[in-house]
Amino acid sequence: MRRALLLSLAAVLFAQSQPPPPSPRKDTKSEQKNSDPQKQQVRPENNQPPPNSITVYQYNPQSDNGDKGQAEAENKERASIERVNATSTQLLAFFTFLLAIATAALCVVAVLQLITMKQHKTEFEAIATTMSSGLTETTKAANAAKKSADVSEMALKLTQSADVILDAISIIDRNRQTRPVAADSYVSTVFKNHGRTRASNVVYTVIIDIPGVPASDRSNGPSILGAGDTQTLAFIEFGEFLTGSVSQEINTGSIIMRVTGRVSFTDVFGDAHESTITCRYDAKRFVFRSEESWENEAQG
Repeated sequence: MRRALLLSLAAVLFAQSQPPPPSPRKDTKSEQKNSDPQKQQVRPENNQPPPNSITVYQYNPQSDNGDKGQAEAENKERASIERVNATSTQLLAFFTFLLAIATAALCVVAVLQLITMKQHKTEFEAIATTMSSGLTETTKAANAAKKSADVSEMALKLTQSADVILDAISIIDRNRQTRPVAADSYVSTVFKNHGRTRASNVVYTVIIDIPGVPASDRSNGPSILGAGDTQTLAFIEFGEFLTGSVSQEINTGSIIMRVTGRVSFTDVFGDAHESTITCRYDAKRFVFRSEESWENEAQG
């Protein structure tokens, strides 16, 4: 049996190893047909079909075993892939479940944060309201304190500030005796600081006003005048700028003589002050009276 198989295999191999007969060229075949048709008729054996070839198949028992092994390998590979897919699907489902739990936890945390923020908002609004009320009360207290301080400062200035005013005005002679208008008499003014602190930058300006006569003025300063101190400003004697007839008319009241002026100063608090002087001579009493006094007497 083995020998028969070997012989058949050898014959097949030998038949396959023989080279195929060369194929004639198309041009050559056509030339042969055209040139020598008689030869084709003479040799009919050349047109006979070739003998039938015999194909021998050798049975190989190992091919069935190979197919079975390949099928088993494919089944194993398919089973392995199915196991991996199943495991992957389970893991994906597990992680999806974990992701859902985490998302739910985040939602719960967000809700809790929202509730906490709303509570904080309410608390902050209450704190803001309390602070606003406290600020209002603080502002009121600050304003009251400021008013109290302003009042205290004002009271301090009123009681402690300097106060320079005209303290006395008269017509006197060389012996400082009160006299009517005469050639040897003159106007004397006395300013006094009635305050409790000194006055600085004190400037005095006094003018004698007589109709028909050039004005006579007396100025002094700036100077310092302490608390309770006085400053005297004396004019020249009437005989140096008045005639006897004018002096006589002043003494009879026919001519009105006025004294005007002002005094300015700065107190220790840095505030500036000024007071004015306006008075008229009373020839009957030999004194100067304020214009207000004259008006009150006229109305009375």
